[in-house]
Amino acid sequence: MTIRKSKIVGLTLHHTAGSTTDTVESIRKIHKAKGWGDIGYNFVLEIKNGKGYLKSGRDTKYIGAHAGVEYYNKYYLSIVIPGNYSKYTLPSEIYNDLINAICHIMKKYDLKKLNGHREIKATECPGSKINMDKIREDVSRKLGFTVEK
Repeated sequence: MTIRKSKIVGLTLHHTAGSTTDTVESIRKIHKAKGWGDIGYNFVLEIKNGKGYLKSGRDTKYIGAHAGVEYYNKYYLSIVIPGNYSKYTLPSEIYNDLINAICHIMKKYDLKKLNGHREIKATECPGSKINMDKIREDVSRKLGFTVEK
């Protein structure tokens, strides 16, 4: 894995397109089986008993393996929600936990930009039922500044 030398400027949201029971460790196992050095995402919002819990994945000092676009792997952190949000709608409790997790990451790393994977690459990720404009609006409201795409 390559040490990140660039300033982190944003956060990219993903979904696993798999099960809502996916965990940091189960995703790590899949990614390592592909020959990657670690899990590709920096953060996972693990879902247990109807709640979302923010967990660390790939250390932020390393360039990510999440976007499929070199620029975004270098300059953006990543968070993934287990599940397939092209098939299912994110439950409101998990949505609120996601907003809180995104706000926490953005505050901690002084980030101003947030995008969904599909906004940077031809994919449905983080799911067609995820409204990125609404997420940016809710995060902006909570953080007190306008979060950019």
